[in-house]
Amino acid sequence: MPNIEIGYKKDFNVYRSSNVISNFENDGFFAILQYDFLRDFIFKADYAFDSYNNKSNNTKNNFDSANASLFYQLEDSPWGFEINATNLFDMRFKQQNSFNSFLISDSKTFIMPRIIMFKVVYKL
Repeated sequence: MPNIEIGYKKDFNVYRSSNVISNFENDGFFAILQYDFLRDFIFKADYAFDSYNNKSNNTKNNFDSANASLFYQLEDSPWGFEINATNLFDMRFKQQNSFNSFLISDSKTFIMPRIIMFKVVYKL
């Protein structure tokens, strides 16, 4: 049977200073799948969705990411083979916002492009 893990997180934050009120709302969803089949194959996939909403100035940012891999190794063999794909949606950047009592910041993190790799594994 496949193993499936799913989760959801919601955050509410309000920042008040002398003349500014900022109201933030964050939603996060993730799903992870691992499936062992035909005795020698392992399929893994993960997905994450993040939504940031600054209700004070009507700013909304969404970000989703996904990765997948398929691994093959005979039970008694030291050799293994895997095809792995990262950043399936080919997202270019992730925008994040944060705040504390001194600073409200907006940052952009650039992400590696979609990568598909074939791996050969040998266990000693």
